[in-house]
Amino acid sequence: MLTSGDRLRTLLKDCHLSPSDLALHRNVLPQHVNNWIRRGVPVARLDDIAELLCVHTRWLRTGLGPKYRFPPPRPPYDPQDEFYDQDDLDPTGNPTVLAASSADDVLLAFYRPLNRQLIAVEHRHLRLPRAAFSRLLINPAHCMALIMPDGGMAPRLPLGAALAIDRSLTTPVSGQPYAFLRDGELCVRTIYPMTCDALRLRADNLGEFGDELVSAEEPIEILGWVFWWASLQPARPDGRRDEKE
Repeated sequence: MLTSGDRLRTLLKDCHLSPSDLALHRNVLPQHVNNWIRRGVPVARLDDIAELLCVHTRWLRTGLGPKYRFPPPRPPYDPQDEFYDQDDLDPTGNPTVLAASSADDVLLAFYRPLNRQLIAVEHRHLRLPRAAFSRLLINPAHCMALIMPDGGMAPRLPLGAALAIDRSLTTPVSGQPYAFLRDGELCVRTIYPMTCDALRLRADNLGEFGDELVSAEEPIEILGWVFWWASLQPARPDGRRDEKE
């Protein structure tokens, strides 16, 4: 059976107030408000609490009759409310949502090459919004994070950039960037499948890294498609440098 305490709990939630907020409004301890919620609002407090929360005293006491004395209170207006309402039709269609952090973010473990294989780096993760995975139809369980090992893809993927790799996509699609192990060394290049099962590995930084042609006999293990990357600017625009350098 619902009590006046249960109705008070619901009212506080509807008004976006915590027990501590109500305690501050009425100059009592938060424990007093918690006691009202558990045991019911004291009779001496009914009129005061009902007036504060714009409800009828009878409704707060018994649950009978009209609830609100005036139109129901609304939370403070936030322009972002309208922005996010637009995402109800397609929650992955908004680029801001795809970049926003939330409690539902995915943590991808970082890996590094060692002795011709990849090993996980303990306690190091790349945090990405789950909406980004949904947008690309990628299963986070199939993904990992790497660090760009050289400047071959600069400036798009500079040395040291954090990369996210989908390991389920290992069949090269022409013109897409892939991470792979070549003779045990990590490499990232744009791959173009050629005839006779050969692969052309193309660098963005053609001034220092030329195209390479890899035959079907050469040892190359494609790790996956590079679908996300981020990097730090190489320097400040005002020329300032770390004093420790």
